[in-house]
Amino acid sequence: MNLEMSGEIKIPKPLNFTKQLNQIDRKINKLLDLYMEERLSKDLLNTKLNDLNKKKEVLMKQQEITEVSEVQKLLKTVFLTYLNAIRRRKRKLSIYS
Repeated sequence: MNLEMSGEIKIPKPLNFTKQLNQIDRKINKLLDLYMEERLSKDLLNTKLNDLNKKKEVLMKQQEITEVSEVQKLLKTVFLTYLNAIRRRKRKLSIYS
């Protein structure tokens, strides 16, 4: 049985960065459509695109930080679980000797 199935390691729920990034992309595409239909001025388009791109950049950075942090937590949990399993096994072996 692997550690995930045994319940010894809990896999964290992923944050929905992809959904948020996709929403920003849809907004960008909508703005571009409006501009192409001449329903939005170039100045307003640039302002809104800059704002959305900044939000997107922040989200992407947060996603990267979160992924690294989650991997570090998972590795620490796996290591500690493995270490505890070795300690339990040594205790059992010392009882029989």
